[in-house]
Amino acid sequence: MTVPAHQNGVLGTENGVGLRSRGDRHGLAEIAEVFGQGVKIEVGDMLPSSHDEARLKRVPPAWEKAFEVNPAKDPAVRAACVEFVLAGPYVTDTISRSQHHGRITYEM
Repeated sequence: MTVPAHQNGVLGTENGVGLRSRGDRHGLAEIAEVFGQGVKIEVGDMLPSSHDEARLKRVPPAWEKAFEVNPAKDPAVRAACVEFVLAGPYVTDTISRSQHHGRITYEM
Protein backbone atom coordinates (compact mmCIF):
# COMPACT_ATOMS: atom_id res chain seq x y z
CA MET A 1 0.00 0.00 0.00
CA THR A 2 1.33 3.44 -0.87
CA VAL A 3 1.13 6.33 1.54
CA PRO A 4 -0.42 9.56 0.22
CA ALA A 5 2.13 12.33 -0.24
CA HIS A 6 0.48 14.53 2.41
CA GLN A 7 1.02 11.78 5.00
CA ASN A 8 4.65 11.00 4.30
CA GLY A 9 5.93 14.53 4.90
CA VAL A 10 6.27 15.60 1.26
CA LEU A 11 3.29 17.41 -0.16
CA GLY A 12 4.33 17.34 -3.77
CA THR A 13 7.38 17.69 -5.86
CA GLU A 14 8.76 20.14 -8.30
CA ASN A 15 11.83 19.00 -10.22
CA GLY A 16 12.21 16.18 -7.69
CA VAL A 17 12.37 18.46 -4.66
CA GLY A 18 9.64 18.16 -2.01
CA LEU A 19 7.69 21.30 -1.17
CA ARG A 20 8.76 21.15 2.46
CA SER A 21 12.38 21.13 1.34
CA ARG A 22 11.69 24.14 -0.86
CA GLY A 23 9.98 25.85 2.08
CA ASP A 24 12.99 25.20 4.27
CA ARG A 25 15.23 26.71 1.60
CA HIS A 26 13.09 29.82 1.40
CA GLY A 27 12.85 30.42 5.15
CA LEU A 28 9.28 29.24 5.60
CA ALA A 29 10.39 26.66 8.17
CA GLU A 30 11.50 29.53 10.44
CA ILE A 31 8.00 30.96 10.25
CA ALA A 32 6.44 27.60 11.12
CA GLU A 33 8.81 27.24 14.10
CA VAL A 34 7.49 30.48 15.59
CA PHE A 35 3.91 29.27 15.22
CA GLY A 36 5.02 25.99 16.83
CA GLN A 37 5.66 27.99 20.00
CA GLY A 38 1.95 28.79 20.25
CA VAL A 39 1.85 32.09 18.37
CA LYS A 40 -1.45 32.98 16.70
CA ILE A 41 -1.77 35.83 14.15
CA GLU A 42 -4.91 37.49 12.80
CA VAL A 43 -4.86 39.23 9.43
CA GLY A 44 -7.53 40.10 6.90
CA ASP A 45 -9.75 42.70 5.31
CA MET A 46 -11.58 43.54 8.54
CA LEU A 47 -8.37 44.46 10.38
CA PRO A 48 -6.49 47.71 9.74
CA SER A 49 -3.40 47.14 7.59
CA SER A 50 -1.55 49.79 9.56
CA HIS A 51 -1.50 47.46 12.59
CA ASP A 52 0.16 44.53 10.81
CA GLU A 53 3.63 45.51 11.95
CA ALA A 54 2.60 45.35 15.62
CA ARG A 55 0.84 42.00 15.12
CA LEU A 56 3.75 40.54 13.15
CA LYS A 57 6.37 41.44 15.77
CA ARG A 58 5.57 38.02 17.21
CA VAL A 59 6.59 36.40 13.89
CA PRO A 60 9.65 38.38 12.71
CA PRO A 61 10.58 35.94 9.91
CA ALA A 62 7.16 36.50 8.26
CA TRP A 63 7.53 40.28 8.44
CA GLU A 64 11.05 40.07 6.95
CA LYS A 65 9.88 37.77 4.13
CA ALA A 66 7.05 40.18 3.33
CA PHE A 67 9.63 42.89 2.66
CA GLU A 68 11.50 40.51 0.36
CA VAL A 69 8.29 40.12 -1.67
CA ASN A 70 7.79 43.90 -1.92
CA PRO A 71 9.48 46.57 0.25
CA ALA A 72 6.60 49.02 -0.22
CA LYS A 73 5.80 51.51 2.53
CA ASP A 74 2.05 51.39 1.83
CA PRO A 75 0.39 49.45 4.71
CA ALA A 76 -2.13 47.80 2.36
CA VAL A 77 0.65 46.45 0.10
CA ARG A 78 2.57 45.20 3.13
CA ALA A 79 -0.57 43.48 4.44
CA ALA A 80 -1.03 41.70 1.11
CA CYS A 81 2.62 40.60 1.17
CA VAL A 82 2.26 39.27 4.72
CA GLU A 83 -0.77 37.21 3.71
CA PHE A 84 1.14 35.94 0.67
CA VAL A 85 4.07 34.87 2.85
CA LEU A 86 1.82 33.18 5.42
CA ALA A 87 0.14 31.23 2.63
CA GLY A 88 3.43 29.35 2.09
CA PRO A 89 3.52 27.49 5.41
CA TYR A 90 -0.25 27.00 5.15
CA VAL A 91 -0.15 25.28 1.75
CA THR A 92 2.71 23.05 2.90
CA ASP A 93 0.54 22.07 5.86
CA THR A 94 2.93 23.37 8.52
CA ILE A 95 0.51 25.93 10.01
CA SER A 96 -3.27 26.06 10.00
CA ARG A 97 -5.60 28.77 8.79
CA SER A 98 -9.17 29.61 9.71
CA GLN A 99 -11.41 32.39 8.46
CA HIS A 100 -14.32 34.02 10.23
CA HIS A 101 -16.07 37.30 9.31
CA GLY A 102 -13.19 38.68 7.25
CA ARG A 103 -10.51 37.74 9.78
CA ILE A 104 -7.97 35.09 8.92
CA THR A 105 -6.17 33.40 11.78
CA TYR A 106 -2.92 31.50 11.30
CA GLU A 107 -1.71 29.17 14.04
CA MET A 108 -0.06 25.81 14.56
